[in-house]
Amino acid sequence: MAVFKKERKMKVYAQSGYRYKDTATIILKGAWLETLGFEPGTPIRVECDGGKLVITRADEQMK
Repeated sequence: MAVFKKERKMKVYAQSGYRYKDTATIILKGAWLETLGFEPGTPIRVECDGGKLVITRADEQMK
């Protein structure tokens, strides 16, 4: 069994957006998401703060 990675390195891609202008795009995929409880169809919430993105399940109550 592979060791779970707490940190992952990725990059921001460009994808065609409004009027074909490049728009920043982040792609997250992999079995590790399901290991963390993010199965397909799970609603998420993204908080933006000081250069950080925090992704949480939207169906979980704040603790």
